[in-house]
Amino acid sequence: MKKNKYCLHTTMEFARELRKILKNKRELARRVELTIEGIKIDPFTVSLRTHSVNVPSFGRVYSSRVNGDYRIIWTFEEEGVILLQRIGSHSGSSKVYR
Repeated sequence: MKKNKYCLHTTMEFARELRKILKNKRELARRVELTIEGIKIDPFTVSLRTHSVNVPSFGRVYSSRVNGDYRIIWTFEEEGVILLQRIGSHSGSSKVYR
Protein backbone atom coordinates (compact mmCIF):
# COMPACT_ATOMS: atom_id res chain seq x y z
CA MET A 1 0.00 0.00 0.00
CA LYS A 2 1.38 3.39 -0.98
CA LYS A 3 1.58 6.27 1.46
CA ASN A 4 -0.52 9.38 0.87
CA LYS A 5 1.64 12.28 -0.19
CA TYR A 6 -1.11 14.92 -0.06
CA CYS A 7 -3.93 15.88 2.27
CA LEU A 8 -7.19 16.62 0.44
CA HIS A 9 -9.76 19.26 1.30
CA THR A 10 -13.02 19.81 -0.56
CA THR A 11 -15.18 22.82 -1.26
CA MET A 12 -18.88 22.76 -0.38
CA GLU A 13 -19.60 22.93 -4.11
CA PHE A 14 -17.53 19.78 -4.70
CA ALA A 15 -19.38 17.90 -1.94
CA ARG A 16 -22.77 19.00 -3.30
CA GLU A 17 -21.90 18.04 -6.89
CA LEU A 18 -20.50 14.68 -5.74
CA ARG A 19 -23.70 13.76 -3.88
CA LYS A 20 -25.79 14.78 -6.89
CA ILE A 21 -23.88 12.78 -9.51
CA LEU A 22 -23.39 9.65 -7.38
CA LYS A 23 -27.05 8.97 -6.61
CA ASN A 24 -27.53 5.24 -7.32
CA LYS A 25 -24.35 5.02 -9.44
CA ARG A 26 -22.12 2.43 -7.76
CA GLU A 27 -19.59 2.05 -10.55
CA LEU A 28 -19.09 5.81 -10.84
CA ALA A 29 -18.73 6.03 -7.04
CA ARG A 30 -15.99 3.38 -7.18
CA ARG A 31 -14.17 5.25 -9.96
CA VAL A 32 -14.38 8.55 -8.04
CA GLU A 33 -12.97 6.84 -4.94
CA LEU A 34 -10.06 5.38 -6.94
CA THR A 35 -9.35 8.77 -8.54
CA ILE A 36 -9.35 10.56 -5.19
CA GLU A 37 -6.99 7.94 -3.73
CA GLY A 38 -4.74 8.39 -6.76
CA ILE A 39 -4.67 12.17 -6.31
CA LYS A 40 -3.66 11.72 -2.64
CA ILE A 41 -0.68 9.54 -3.62
CA ASP A 42 0.49 11.18 -6.89
CA PRO A 43 -1.81 13.62 -8.70
CA PHE A 44 0.33 13.46 -11.83
CA THR A 45 0.32 9.70 -12.32
CA VAL A 46 -0.31 8.79 -15.96
CA SER A 47 -3.58 6.94 -15.29
CA LEU A 48 -5.26 10.14 -14.00
CA ARG A 49 -4.36 12.07 -17.17
CA THR A 50 -3.93 15.21 -15.06
CA HIS A 51 -3.38 18.43 -16.98
CA SER A 52 -3.76 22.13 -16.33
CA VAL A 53 -6.79 23.96 -17.70
CA ASN A 54 -8.07 27.51 -17.59
CA VAL A 55 -11.58 27.55 -16.09
CA PRO A 56 -13.37 30.94 -16.17
CA SER A 57 -14.65 30.65 -12.58
CA PHE A 58 -11.32 29.51 -11.05
CA GLY A 59 -8.52 30.49 -13.42
CA ARG A 60 -5.64 28.04 -13.93
CA VAL A 61 -6.46 24.70 -12.24
CA TYR A 62 -5.72 21.00 -12.71
CA SER A 63 -8.13 18.43 -14.14
CA SER A 64 -7.90 14.70 -13.38
CA ARG A 65 -9.87 12.03 -15.22
CA VAL A 66 -12.42 9.89 -13.34
CA ASN A 67 -13.76 8.08 -16.41
CA GLY A 68 -14.53 8.88 -20.04
CA ASP A 69 -16.79 11.82 -19.20
CA TYR A 70 -16.20 12.88 -15.57
CA ARG A 71 -13.35 15.05 -14.26
CA ILE A 72 -12.22 16.41 -10.90
CA ILE A 73 -10.97 20.01 -10.89
CA TRP A 74 -8.42 20.83 -8.17
CA THR A 75 -5.70 23.23 -7.04
CA PHE A 76 -2.68 23.19 -4.76
CA GLU A 77 -3.52 25.17 -1.63
CA GLU A 78 -0.24 24.98 0.29
CA GLU A 79 2.59 22.52 0.81
CA GLY A 80 1.06 19.05 0.84
CA VAL A 81 -2.58 20.22 0.55
CA ILE A 82 -4.85 19.83 -2.49
CA LEU A 83 -8.29 21.48 -2.68
CA LEU A 84 -10.87 19.56 -4.72
CA GLN A 85 -12.86 22.37 -6.34
CA ARG A 86 -15.45 20.68 -8.57
CA ILE A 87 -16.51 17.40 -10.10
CA GLY A 88 -18.58 17.01 -13.23
CA SER A 89 -18.78 16.01 -16.84
CA HIS A 90 -17.70 17.59 -20.10
CA SER A 91 -21.30 18.09 -21.16
CA GLY A 92 -24.82 18.31 -19.79
CA SER A 93 -26.04 19.96 -16.61
CA SER A 94 -22.98 19.00 -14.53
CA LYS A 95 -20.47 20.55 -16.96
CA VAL A 96 -17.24 21.03 -15.00
CA TYR A 97 -15.34 23.50 -17.24
CA ARG A 98 -17.76 26.42 -16.79
